[in-house]
Formats: sequence, C-alpha cells, structure tokens
Amino acid sequence: MERVAIYDRSCTGDVSITVERLKSFAEQNGLIVTEIYKDEKYSGLNVNRPAYRKMLSDAGLGKYDILLIRGVSRISRNIITFLKVKKSLEGNGIRIYDCEYGGFLDAVISEVRL
Repeated sequence: MERVAIYDRSCTGDVSITVERLKSFAEQNGLIVTEIYKDEKYSGLNVNRPAYRKMLSDAGLGKYDILLIRGVSRISRNIITFLKVKKSLEGNGIRIYDCEYGGFLDAVISEVRL
C-alpha cells in the first residue's frame, strides 16, 4: 500500500477543512496518510514556509510515495519553482496527485527541462 503525504497552504488562514477532504480522498482510495504538512498564512511565492521545507526534507528521507495536493498553486504560485519541486520529488520516486485536476501530474507534464 502506498504512503501518502498531504500538503496544503493558504495565505488567508485555516486549511483544516481542505486537509480533512484530502484525508477522506486518500482513505476512500485505500491510501495510508503518513504525513500532513500545513502552511497557514503563507504566500505561495514564499519558499521559506516551515511545512513546505519539512515536506521537501521528508521526501529525501523516503517518508512517502505520493504527495496529495488540492492544486499546484498550493506548492507554489511560481511555475518555475513548482516545476523544480516536481522534478525534485520525482527524483525521490514521489508522484504528485492533484485532487483539483483529478490525476497524477506526471500524466499532465511528461518532461520538464530546467
């Protein structure tokens, strides 16, 4: 069974409702949620978010197989930053599932050259 990490961010405040929806989605699909990362009141342009940094660090430690998000803008509002994160996660064998899109992002973006 694949291990899932949930990441959510909001610049305006609480992400608890969204995180609960993501947890429910994971459970309904037979996935084990091993990590939850939440950054509240942080801009998507800020790469010094505590949970964001921990999520990236834990990826390198192999703590999860899939990153479950509610939209790519939760990771970053800057497309170049997002693509770098995506490439880094994939280098650690981690796939990103976007519930807003309804699929794995490797199906959307097949190759990124930075």
